[in-house]
Amino acid sequence: MSSNFKPPPEMTAAAGIEKKWADPFVGPFEVGFISPIIFYRSHPYRLLGVYSGKADNIAALHFHKFHIFDEEGKVVEREEIADYCLQVYLTFYNVMISEKELEYGLAYYKDEYFQSDLEELKETMEEGYLKNNGKLSKLFGDIDDMLSYLKVIEEPEGKMNEYASEVTGLMDDIRISSKVEEGTFKSLLTATSQFKKHARQKGILLMQNQDKLRMVRTLLQNAVTNKYLESGQKHKAKRIVDKISDEIDYQQVVYTSYDTLFVTPKGYIKKLQEIPDDYIRLQAEQFLKKKWIIRKKPSFFRKLQKSKVK
Repeated sequence: MSSNFKPPPEMTAAAGIEKKWADPFVGPFEVGFISPIIFYRSHPYRLLGVYSGKADNIAALHFHKFHIFDEEGKVVEREEIADYCLQVYLTFYNVMISEKELEYGLAYYKDEYFQSDLEELKETMEEGYLKNNGKLSKLFGDIDDMLSYLKVIEEPEGKMNEYASEVTGLMDDIRISSKVEEGTFKSLLTATSQFKKHARQKGILLMQNQDKLRMVRTLLQNAVTNKYLESGQKHKAKRIVDKISDEIDYQQVVYTSYDTLFVTPKGYIKKLQEIPDDYIRLQAEQFLKKKWIIRKKPSFFRKLQKSKVK
C-alpha cells in the first residue's frame, strides 16, 4: 500500500558526497534525506533524516532516526546543535503542511464594503419579512452573529497575510541559496510560529461560527427571505454567499494543516486551543529524545546479549 508521506522539499535524497556520509547509517528498506547547509554559531551542519521505505514511498510522516554531520562529514554529538537543526527541519515541515493556509493568507484582502453590504441586506430582508408575517424570524439573529465574526477575524486574517508574506519570502531565499543562515532562520521561526498562531485563532473562530455562516448563506439564497431584495442587492447577496462558501471550504484546509485529523468540531477547537505558541521548540525536544540515535538507550535485547556474553 503506497502512501503520500514525504519529507519537506528542502530535504533531498542524499547523493554524491552526502550519500557516502549517509550510507553507514541507512539500512535495508530505509532511505536518507539530507538538509541544506544549516549554520549554527557560524559553523555549517547537515541533518540526515533516515526514513522507512523508499524515496518515492515513505512510510511515516517523519524520519525515525537522524544524525547531524559537520562540514567534513563527521557525526556531531552535541545536543544543542542537534536541537537547533531539528527546529530547522520542523519549521520546514510546518511550512510544507501549511501550504494551503499560506495561500489563503497571501490571498487575503480587506473588503471595506462587505460588512456594510450585509447589514443593508439584513435590514431589507427584515423589513419585508416583518411586513408579510407580522413578526421577525429568530434566524435573522445569525446575521448579527456573522457580523460579529467578521469583526473578530479582522486581526488574525490581517496578521496571517503579514506573516505569510514573510514566510514565503524567507523560504524563497533559503531555496535559492541552499543554506540556512542563523539570522534567516531566526526570522523564519518567528514568522512561522506567528503565522500558525493567528491561523489557529482564525480556525477556532471559524469552527465556532460555522453553523451561523451556513444559516446566513441559506437566508441569502432562500426565496422565502431573499425575495425582498432588489436586483442590485441580489448581486451583493451572491458575493456574500461566495465569500461564505470560501470560508467553509477553508475549514477543510485547516483540518489538513496538522499531523492529527480532529474529527469533531468540539475536539478540533479543544486541540487547537491547547497548541502552545512555541510548539516547534517543544516538538524538537521530543524528537531529540525519541529519534536521535546517539541518545537512544540500548534495547532490552542488546542488554540481554551482553549479559550472556559476560
